[in-house]
Amino acid sequence: MSYAITRFKRALTVLADTLFATCLLLKELVRPPTRLLDREGDRRMLLLVTSFPPDISGGVYRPASFARYAPDSDWEVTVITLPTPENETQAGSTMRDYAGKLVRVLFTPRHPLRPSYKLFPSVDGGMMEALDMVRSVRNAFGADIPKTIVASGPSFSTFIAAWFLARSSRIRLVLEYRDEWSQCPFDFVQKSERDLQWELRCLGRADLIVLMTHSHKNQLEHAFPQLPLGKCEVIENGWEPALQPQEERAAPVQTRDLDLFHLTFAGMLGGSADPRGFLSCLARVLVRRPDLHSKVRVRFVGKKSAEALIALSGFPFPDVILSLDLVPLTEAKRLMRDSAAVLLLHSSSFGRYIPGKFYEYAASGATILLVDDIGECSQLIERLGFGRNLDSRDDHALELMLDELSAGQRIGRNLNANPTVEQQEWLLAHTRESLARRFFGLLDRLTTK
Repeated sequence: MSYAITRFKRALTVLADTLFATCLLLKELVRPPTRLLDREGDRRMLLLVTSFPPDISGGVYRPASFARYAPDSDWEVTVITLPTPENETQAGSTMRDYAGKLVRVLFTPRHPLRPSYKLFPSVDGGMMEALDMVRSVRNAFGADIPKTIVASGPSFSTFIAAWFLARSSRIRLVLEYRDEWSQCPFDFVQKSERDLQWELRCLGRADLIVLMTHSHKNQLEHAFPQLPLGKCEVIENGWEPALQPQEERAAPVQTRDLDLFHLTFAGMLGGSADPRGFLSCLARVLVRRPDLHSKVRVRFVGKKSAEALIALSGFPFPDVILSLDLVPLTEAKRLMRDSAAVLLLHSSSFGRYIPGKFYEYAASGATILLVDDIGECSQLIERLGFGRNLDSRDDHALELMLDELSAGQRIGRNLNANPTVEQQEWLLAHTRESLARRFFGLLDRLTTK
């Protein structure tokens, strides 16, 4: 009897939360455009993201770079983001300092509402999260909302929040896709029919759409042929020279001990970066080549999913695997530069993607071993000579690579010692500072229209 009463009370709470949340949503949907205060030449920008330092994830580095370099382009940035994690890490503190003291960060308070997933609209990132962001902006700015709003996703609740805020025709709305929404090949982004409807709304209102790769731009324009020509621009991801290991500023990297060499993976392990194919390939090599046991070490640096931890713990040669927790980017860079090779674990789903770590890998000087990719990353490696592609089914190819590394030979190039002119030019064009200048240049163009 008590169990039935508990369930009944819980159902009533969910129903009440659903009704209240629905009222909040309807209030935003019927709200007339805000009459904004006049500000001549308003160069303030709202940046809506679901993660920002001191939180640490693969998605914080690009927004943090925009915040850092905005003053150099005479822009003032206010970040609207979800609540910060309770336990701040050293990596998070480093990135918070990197973003700079001039950026204003508003962490949105969460509503305690838990509406029904069936009765309340479910979208990627959460409709309540979008409404929380809107409420935070209205409370902070009133009728003085900045005229430029940039929504960066995922999660794409940021796009929806920006759409609500950009009801006034005087607001310039910029959508930045750091990943894909309804076209995303991975399952960490929600792709329901309702998400597609909201994506169409947001795209229709946007003044500018920024994407990471030309493949993504082509896919978006193909999926949404109603987009006007010239609305989409590509600004790639990049690397950050300002965050370098302290010891490397004082002295060059010393020649490594050729009796032991490291392969390093840095970043979130698991999910779309599945280590099982590579580990299986490596195990087959080590079974027939026991001499390599004492020579090769594979470091996995950063957060790991439960599935990834199981894969690492089940590897039949545990002395070869080194599992390190999340470290500051400066330390991750030191480990990359001290590696004979760095690993990118991909699949055919990555065809339109160049993840942020690719750029830091390319700048590290270590050979990139790109596993199971036939898309944008593969083309860059082949064109610029950053490393080699590896099919995880081909253990003989991996064996040959390990032998070359064991002999002290870089596979492809040693960027630190002898970069090509083309490699140098590419890296300079893809620093975070250079890309931020391009981004704010696009905003400058919008303000003059």
